[in-house]
Amino acid sequence: MTKVYLIEVRGNDYYDQFEFFGVYADKFRAESVALELRCKVEDNDDPCDDGELFYEEVIVSEVPIL
Repeated sequence: MTKVYLIEVRGNDYYDQFEFFGVYADKFRAESVALELRCKVEDNDDPCDDGELFYEEVIVSEVPIL
């Protein structure tokens, strides 16, 4: 049975819901992309900004293809 790896992300706003980000055939690649997304920080010019994360949650799901 073939498997793919689905990445879903949820923003840091109270009303944000999980959204599809991408699908990958390789588990290592999916985990690498997810790690980058988990560390992504909002980039704005406010000197008082403490670097809020762009995504509150990033999940990788293993999904079988029938």
